[in-house]
Amino acid sequence: MPIQRCYNVSEDQYPLPAHIRESYGPFGFPNRPDLTRPYISANFVMSLDGRGSFRELAGRAGGKEVSRSPDDRWLMDFLRAHHDAQLVGASTLRDEPGPDSKGWDYGIDDQELFAYRRDVLKLAPQKIILLTASGEVDLSINVFTSPRVEAWILTGTTGAEALRAQLESRQLVRPPKIVVGSEGKNVDMVPALRLLRQEHGIRALLCEGGPTVYGGLLDQQLIDE
Repeated sequence: MPIQRCYNVSEDQYPLPAHIRESYGPFGFPNRPDLTRPYISANFVMSLDGRGSFRELAGRAGGKEVSRSPDDRWLMDFLRAHHDAQLVGASTLRDEPGPDSKGWDYGIDDQELFAYRRDVLKLAPQKIILLTASGEVDLSINVFTSPRVEAWILTGTTGAEALRAQLESRQLVRPPKIVVGSEGKNVDMVPALRLLRQEHGIRALLCEGGPTVYGGLLDQQLIDE
């Protein structure tokens, strides 16, 4: 895959507040020649030896538990603020139960960055896109009930059938949007990403893991940054 030095080719689209630009530097996405899929960034916490999870340690499974750095949390919010949507694998949902065993909503906590996304970048509320082949997800967890984000589920035709059956048996105030990305039991990410860009307007997508999702995208050379 060719490596492109990005610099700040799109900085005029992302006018950072002066004090943030002073500490972070210029920010921008390069223009992709292929507009059939979103620009895809990847970001998740790992240990120095490359581990993304500590499943054997109670309460330390997920990234939010692994990293307790306020600087890391701010940077995660900074990246979330600039992307239309975030992609999270279903296994990551299961591995990160959170303090109330209902997981996280993956929303932006930093209020300045939240306002910057809304008022300056004029982006819609965060879309959290959960990737699942089976459709076996717990619809009672926080990401599906939080007013801060829109929950989407990206799956194949088999997973969609399972999800619709589950939705019919529940009365959800804000049911998730189901996006069928491909036929069959598995999710073919190439047509799925094309669908997100062309039919749902997702221009910039932030992959937040887990390692299996990241590895799959990387294997198909779908990671831009």
